[in-house]
Formats: sequence, structure tokens, C-alpha cells
Amino acid sequence: MKKVLLFLALLLAVFPGKVFSQIVASLSGYPIVTTGWIIGGNASAVDSEIRLTPNLGNQSGQVYYNTPLNVTACGSFQVDFD
Repeated sequence: MKKVLLFLALLLAVFPGKVFSQIVASLSGYPIVTTGWIIGGNASAVDSEIRLTPNLGNQSGQVYYNTPLNVTACGSFQVDFD
């Protein structure tokens, strides 16, 4: 028990005020579940995908998570597109 407390004290001394957390906001499912997301412009949910624009010129679309997330407390953040 003393070793665990010593390790935690050492960890806090090395990373003072740093709290690392994981926040996951994903779009997945079939049909795709868009709860919490805003889809605008020419974007649309199609089966298991988000289509940002149709195959036409001069189109624009966006998708974003409706709840602001504070990523300043994270050591890093990652966005993946497939």
C-alpha cells in the first residue's frame, strides 16, 4: 500500500495538474446513428456513411458534434476518417 501511494505521489509530482481522460464521439451503425451530431449544408446520412457533398459542383457540407468538448486537458487528441 505504501508503494502505491508513493507511486501516485511521484506521478503527481511529475505531471502536476495534468488529468488525462478519454473522450469518444463517434458516428457508427447501420443505419448510422447521428445522435448528438449536427449535419448541415449538403451533407447527408446515407446507410452507414456521412456524405459531405453529392457528386455535383459548388456544394458544401459539414458534420460536427453538438456538445463542445474541452480538449485542452488532454495530452493529445486524434481524429480518424475512413
